[in-house]
Amino acid sequence: MYTSVLDRARGRYLGRVTIDPTRLRQRLDTLFGIDPRALAALRIAMGLLILVDLITRLPFLTLFYTDDGLLPRWLAVGMDPLSRWSLHALGGSQTATLGLFALAGLFAIMLLVGYRTWLATFASWALLGSLQLRNPYILDGGDYVLRVLLFWSLFVPLNRCWSVDARRALTGPPVSPTVLSVGTAAIFLQIGLIYFFAGAIKVLGSEWRDGTAVYWVANHEYWARPLAAWISTLPTLVLHVFTYGVLALEIVGSLLLFAPMWTHRFRMLAVGLFLLFHLATGLSIELGLFPLISSAGLILFVPARWWDRFASLRLPSQSPLPSSDHAARHHRWPARLRSGLVAIALTFTVVANVETMRRYWIFPNRVRRVAVVLGVGQGWGMYAPSPYNEGFRVEIRGTRADGSDFLIDGGGQGARWAPVARMQDGYRPKIYLEWIATGGWDVAVHHFAHWVCRQQATAPGAGNATRVVTVAKLVNAESPAIPTVGSSEITLSSLVCGSD
Repeated sequence: MYTSVLDRARGRYLGRVTIDPTRLRQRLDTLFGIDPRALAALRIAMGLLILVDLITRLPFLTLFYTDDGLLPRWLAVGMDPLSRWSLHALGGSQTATLGLFALAGLFAIMLLVGYRTWLATFASWALLGSLQLRNPYILDGGDYVLRVLLFWSLFVPLNRCWSVDARRALTGPPVSPTVLSVGTAAIFLQIGLIYFFAGAIKVLGSEWRDGTAVYWVANHEYWARPLAAWISTLPTLVLHVFTYGVLALEIVGSLLLFAPMWTHRFRMLAVGLFLLFHLATGLSIELGLFPLISSAGLILFVPARWWDRFASLRLPSQSPLPSSDHAARHHRWPARLRSGLVAIALTFTVVANVETMRRYWIFPNRVRRVAVVLGVGQGWGMYAPSPYNEGFRVEIRGTRADGSDFLIDGGGQGARWAPVARMQDGYRPKIYLEWIATGGWDVAVHHFAHWVCRQQATAPGAGNATRVVTVAKLVNAESPAIPTVGSSEITLSSLVCGSD
């Protein structure tokens, strides 16, 4: 009798915890499955973004990627030894660098059309990483997001539809409305971690906690667009709402992407809000391709039912192709190895994001350096934990033989040396100027002043009369309560042209 009671109790308990494989698959498919059309759209978006990125960098190829520019190889390696891992560091000439640009463009086109897609993805990821390692001082958050998207794309089938590979039968037809694998889960979680920790790191900053962060961002004239100037004039209460709204969106919105109930509804709500957020920030602040790159990653969360609304985007009705036992055994170990690599990389990604909270360090420095080289390093601290609470601009002045000063990029006030003037106009050059103005890199600033001196050889008019070049940082400290509380000038470098 005692045994029968135990057996009945055990049966009831096991009956409760029995997992239905079909329901589990459906739940995982809902949370981590990706529609083949979303993967194809991401592939096309990444190909286009890489091409646009290369085109926007091309005018500054000599300036930032050759030995004749602002960061010759000896200086790059001296400041960051990791730059020696860059393919772009093998040659310092304009021809060699231009060749690598052309090669990256070729692979980007292959990725765009889906030809030899895995090879194109791997090569695009490697060449983009090489470009970023060659000069990490002109990068923004969008560069890192694009590189991690390319990395995780190595483990998902980007070519199931809308690709040359699919037409050439190099990949299996999309026999299921979604693709579910360790790779799809990893790329989903990566995007969610970016948003979540971007918000979590902001919570550590006092400006985000007291509601003034949006004010500071909008008043940072160096990056602000005209819309930001209007935002800064809004009532304090509205600015506080915007600040807390950004925190709520990044933290709560990232969780809504993985809502266990009404997943697709909450997911599309979060995607819509994130897209509006990227649109608003892109119109308010100079962010380069960052809003477009982040928006491209959100494409993956669009479920099949949204694609099916457009008849031209529907997947063809196809049946699975039969596969032999030999083929299944042949692909088993590569699949397991791939899943193991994804699991290791995903574990690193989660822990590395936790590390960005800067409470404690888990990985040794060697592991972090390898992660940087591979392009899976994590750190989403744009305007976090605190935004700049001072406005500044970098001024480049020349001194003539008679002692008179003029702005080298000042147009009618002096000689407008085209290469120097472009440093104040281009997005990447402005990042570089911000870096030398806020980072305290004396060697880089000194080399920059040398480069400005060299421009006088080709500058018309007053260029040849220039004796001294001064690079200065003009700071305007501001406060929400007192618009202007003080200003100062910091000389970053003052160099006699022709001296060592």
